[in-house]
Amino acid sequence: MALSSLSMTLAEYRTAVIAEMGYGSTAYASLDAGEAAEIDRLIKRGERTFWLHPPVDPPHRWSCLRKRGLMDLWADIGPATELVVNGTFTDDLGAASMAGWTLGAGWSGPTAKATATLTSASLTQTTAPLTVGSTYRVTFRHTVSVGSCTLYAGTTAGPMVNASGTTTGTVVCAGNGGLTFTGTGFTGTIDSVSCVLASELTGSSPTVTMAASGTTMLSSTDAFHESMIGKDVTVYAGETHTITAFNTRASVTVTPAAVGAYSGLYFSIASRGAFQLPSDFESTDTASLVFTEETSRPPIRLIEEREVTAMRATQDITGCPLLAAIRWSTSDGSAAQTQELVVWPTPDQDYQVAMPYAVQPQSMGASTDYPLGGPEIADALLSMILAVCEEAKTGARGDRWLEAEQKIKGAAKRDLRRHNNFIAGQMRADAGGHSMPFDVKSLILSV
Repeated sequence: MALSSLSMTLAEYRTAVIAEMGYGSTAYASLDAGEAAEIDRLIKRGERTFWLHPPVDPPHRWSCLRKRGLMDLWADIGPATELVVNGTFTDDLGAASMAGWTLGAGWSGPTAKATATLTSASLTQTTAPLTVGSTYRVTFRHTVSVGSCTLYAGTTAGPMVNASGTTTGTVVCAGNGGLTFTGTGFTGTIDSVSCVLASELTGSSPTVTMAASGTTMLSSTDAFHESMIGKDVTVYAGETHTITAFNTRASVTVTPAAVGAYSGLYFSIASRGAFQLPSDFESTDTASLVFTEETSRPPIRLIEEREVTAMRATQDITGCPLLAAIRWSTSDGSAAQTQELVVWPTPDQDYQVAMPYAVQPQSMGASTDYPLGGPEIADALLSMILAVCEEAKTGARGDRWLEAEQKIKGAAKRDLRRHNNFIAGQMRADAGGHSMPFDVKSLILSV
């Protein structure tokens, strides 16, 4: 049997504020737009005061604003080096020339692709350093209106296409070592050309699939992590996307949308030693991050960002992270700014660390109908919101404010007594009055 909670919902806060502001028993849905906006503004103002600046001394951080976090520090995906220059044909020099390419008779640009018109001549990559005898994995997108087109690695013929689509194949370079596309009465286009050494790819290397005009990228393995948000994904067919949302370990949302469908293509993601922290991350009180799997590893020490940046600039190496710092991510103000963890060295494999953190309080809304913290916090929050209403009506703080102060001080005292063991980095004072350190890892893993 489900128990009835004594906590409050957003609807109940609205009803209380409506009454306090003199609207009587008017339903929220019956208010006009301006009145409803004013009610919500007062609630949010009360929430800000309660969560960010509670009227208690010393300042109190509510235990319900803490998470027992785990963080994935992942190794770069896709070590293969892209050998094609301007494989997307976007760096054009005019209709008859494109950077990195020689256009034979009947080939032209610039349209973010190489266009062929009834040609049997070649489109040649001038800078791809192919080595005779080496095996390469090539991928390219193509449209075919008439004829066919064959890819060559030197003198070795690779895939021949006579229909539109995306083609991937392997070819052993022979002869002069150049990468060319040679038409046979070919009318169509070539774009998104990729060529990498096959030896740099393994059977365990993940691949991705996307639908035409789609924004969901699917991986063949559990390759994605939440801390990859904001990172660029370079697909070995020329397209680059930015991860905007983490769905599952095998699915992310990206931008821009795929130009055309592709399946089973290799890709790369580089961390550059920086990992996005959760969107609700405010701060961590722990001085180090402990590994959850290898107890013998020394914890990662949190230090100033300038020191980590200096280490990365002077010793750009990979290995097990030893040092880390928290900094704000670059932002243009179009979205809420987030924070990231930058580490040194750059991870050489996937690691998981424990990182308890304080969250940024969120306002109640359609998907967050209840305030955090349970019934006592809900009641103290109501007092704060009504105090804000009183100040808005009278221009002064009166009895409502005094009542809110008393309730919040009592709630803070009980919150500290019940939950101060959870404050990262300290426990109750020992006999000498000193706070006793504790093992963050054991706290996280005991959940």
